[in-house]
Amino acid sequence: MFNNNSCCCCPRRRITTVVGIPSQGPIGPRGPTGPTGPTGPTGPTGATGPTGANGITGPTGATGPTGATGPTGANGITGPTGATGVSGVTGATGPTGPTGATGSTGATGTSGVTGATGPTGATGPTGVNGVTGPTGATGATGLTGPTGDIGATGPTGATGVTGVTGATGITGPTGATGITGVTGATGPTGPTGVTGVTGPTGPTGITGATGATGATGPTGATGPTGISGATGPTGATGATGPTGSTGATGPTGATGATGATGPTGATGATGTATASSFGSFYSTEEQSVDNSSFPLTNTQEVSNMTIDTATGIVTLENIGIYKIDYGVYVASGATANDRVAIFLNGTEVQGTSRGLENNTMITASAIIETTTANSTINIQIISSNNVDFLDNDGINGFLTIVQIA
Repeated sequence: MFNNNSCCCCPRRRITTVVGIPSQGPIGPRGPTGPTGPTGPTGPTGATGPTGANGITGPTGATGPTGATGPTGANGITGPTGATGVSGVTGATGPTGPTGATGSTGATGTSGVTGATGPTGATGPTGVNGVTGPTGATGATGLTGPTGDIGATGPTGATGVTGVTGATGITGPTGATGITGVTGATGPTGPTGVTGVTGPTGPTGITGATGATGATGPTGATGPTGISGATGPTGATGATGPTGSTGATGPTGATGATGATGPTGATGATGTATASSFGSFYSTEEQSVDNSSFPLTNTQEVSNMTIDTATGIVTLENIGIYKIDYGVYVASGATANDRVAIFLNGTEVQGTSRGLENNTMITASAIIETTTANSTINIQIISSNNVDFLDNDGINGFLTIVQIA
């Protein structure tokens, strides 16, 4: 009687002999099958048999989840930059629209004749640009072309006699803005420069770890494919190569022609000129003044004003704004309450008063405005008794008046 024990996983059978069988007699009828004995220990694995023929490919199993993306590989070396293409010619600028009419100018004083401007010398030709260097290392820059000769400067016209500056007239209204000229057509685009050589490909990143192998189907007909293992992480990106040297700059395209200049607007009418007023007066004689106008006995220059030398009172013919400067040299007799000031039409001008001090030149300045013709200006000594004025380097008092508007 045999007890056949087999392993579902092994191709070989293990045979066990039962001891105590007598010598063989006639074979009796088959008895009932005895109970299955206990499973014996697993024998050693036999040698692997030959691989069976591939069974029919089973249906493709569902795609497994995508594995985490690995780090990006280092970038390859960047190739050198190609040379820059030649710039296209700039289109001509459209003509400038006509300038709007200029509003009338206020009253301008008579100007001297302006000398003629000399002709401008011709501009020299532009030098040829250097040849474009090879890609990679920077090519040598071409030699600069010679600069054209500068034209001779025209003779300067004779300066006209300076006219008397008149009071500024009222500014005329601003003329309407002229229509903007049509924009010139855009010049054609220059050809595209040659593409630079592509740099070498960076090293391949490290291969990610292989995902776990899916379960093997039973032998024979191939079972469905196991779930794919997760994709290994992408290898690190290769280091970026050094950037190639910049090629030499291509030559600059020619400049488009300048559009025609629009016509100049009409000049506004010239304002009526008004002669300005000025005067410079002084005194050198020793004198004593008691609470009265300071005499000015000498005149340096005068225009559109008169003076009474005995009193030092100046009459202004024009209405306008004047700048006043004055000074007196006190020798003796001044007290703490004595002072000097400018009077306009017999009234003290605020801010012009100064205290008198012995052996001192007292000076001050002011801006005044007259509202009527033939207004009067004078230096007024305000004192309780006689104050003596002596010359200081030849002058003991002065008054200058200049019309500024």
